[in-house]
Amino acid sequence: MKKSLTPFAVTILALVLGSCNFGLKSSSEVSSRQSSSSSSSSSSKRTSSETTSTAAESSVLPSSKESSGPKTEDTSIEISTSPSSSNEDTSEPSSEVATSEVSEDTSLEPSSEMPSSEEPSPSEESSIEQSSYEPLVCGTPTAAKWASTTFLDLNDSSEEDIRSYYAPLETLPTSQRQGNELLKNLKCILQDFTYHTYVNVWKIYEITDREWELSPAEAMTQGEYDAETNTVLGYKFGSSNSEPGSDNPYVHTLYRNRDENGVTVESGRIREWGDHSQQGGTNREHVWCQSRGFKGSKVTGPAGTDLHHLLSGDGYVNGSTHNNNPYGYVDRNHISDNAGGRYSYCQGNLNGAPLNPHDRDESTIVFEPQDSDKGDIARACFYMAACYNNFANKAGAISDFNPNLLLVDYATSGGVAISSSDYESATMGVLSDLLEWHRLDPVDEYEIHRNNLIYTNFQHNRNPFIDFPEWVDVIWGDAKNEGYASPSLDTIYGE
Repeated sequence: MKKSLTPFAVTILALVLGSCNFGLKSSSEVSSRQSSSSSSSSSSKRTSSETTSTAAESSVLPSSKESSGPKTEDTSIEISTSPSSSNEDTSEPSSEVATSEVSEDTSLEPSSEMPSSEEPSPSEESSIEQSSYEPLVCGTPTAAKWASTTFLDLNDSSEEDIRSYYAPLETLPTSQRQGNELLKNLKCILQDFTYHTYVNVWKIYEITDREWELSPAEAMTQGEYDAETNTVLGYKFGSSNSEPGSDNPYVHTLYRNRDENGVTVESGRIREWGDHSQQGGTNREHVWCQSRGFKGSKVTGPAGTDLHHLLSGDGYVNGSTHNNNPYGYVDRNHISDNAGGRYSYCQGNLNGAPLNPHDRDESTIVFEPQDSDKGDIARACFYMAACYNNFANKAGAISDFNPNLLLVDYATSGGVAISSSDYESATMGVLSDLLEWHRLDPVDEYEIHRNNLIYTNFQHNRNPFIDFPEWVDVIWGDAKNEGYASPSLDTIYGE
């Protein structure tokens, strides 16, 4: 007999079957939701690709373009294809896909109410930078305490030491590391040095201006030279021209011709305690003329005895051919003085009419040294413009002993001695020719070694344009508005 369900059983069965259907979706609903998911994924992937592309383009911009303003929370959305489960976003945020909230619209297109994502203009960037840095504390030159017997370190500085010396620049925004701002800030570093008397400069030349190929350290007769450490214990300097010390080395002398190895030709060789006259002797040559800012009668420090521009030079060229004339290329059809015609070992040192005259020229005569000295002279002038200036506009900072110097692109007067002041510079030209000489005659081993000997043993400051030749372009060249000095990254010696 077939049994039928009671009304109560039917009710219970209906309730059970109904609860089982609560978690099910129809096939049409499933298909619709999958389609929506696929569309969302595709849209997100496109947005991610665009974000990655934008970030890649942004990454090649120079660091000087980065804003130094406060960081804000990154609310951009980026779809990662990595299997990693980490939620940390390690990529550069895109400036083009940034929203304040996530909408249900999976296309992620920015709304018209989004804040602008454009980079700050240079003026805005400069304003941000200027408000967020501490100016450098500037050093002050001090007089040296001379010792006739001393310890000498003949080693060149390490790369680490050189970068460390200029490291304070890294604390400044990039706008403070280019053009005149870089000159201003380099002064703070360079002026922390020790200067010597004019008389003692002759003695110092035994080491700084020594012709090492002709008078090597091993041949020193003063002190105890240690070849293993390249140092000298108890070195005794000579005392005068008439009473030379027993260690009387050959000196590397500006304007005297040298062979292909950089050694002075035999006819032009001269010892430190030899002839100091202007006729066949060697002089203390002020590369930046004393008359251009610190007057000829003020032969004292800091500027008058600064070893970075006071070099051993041929007496005749110093006193006659160069004299107080500005630097520049000479027109070979209008030569006034050819030092090589008087002394065979001074070929290539001339003065005469400028090859490239300028509207503002104050002089009809310029001095052109031999090619092998052109770069040395240019970098000495660049150093003087960096060490002695007043781009900080500081009152009471300038005197005849610590002048305000400026390189200009015209032939400056070689006649009357001039002074400078806090707000008026003593000028020297011709800048464009000096820049060309810097490129024509790059830094060499002698110049590098001299720079290091001055730093380690005597003045304790450096010529930045020997250490980082590219900084010349950052200040005066094509890169002065784009590049900037970076001591931790720039190439030392331009190699």
